[in-house]
Amino acid sequence: MSLTDIDKQIEELQKQKKEMLKSQKSDAIKQVKQLINEYQITMGSIRNAIFIDFDSKGKGIKADLNGVQPKSKK
Repeated sequence: MSLTDIDKQIEELQKQKKEMLKSQKSDAIKQVKQLINEYQITMGSIRNAIFIDFDSKGKGIKADLNGVQPKSKK
């Protein structure tokens, strides 16, 4: 086996890695979209403003989070 052969193998493995990452990212995006739809996640819930309902104008009605303690970060 020569250095040229090894370089070719490295190049092929890098191509395989790139394709694999692309496939995994695509699958992850599909899964995230499915979870967003399944749990009806909104931008408000991502921003920690949890809406319990929407008024007639489509504005979110925030949940009363008084007394709720946030998780401590470790």
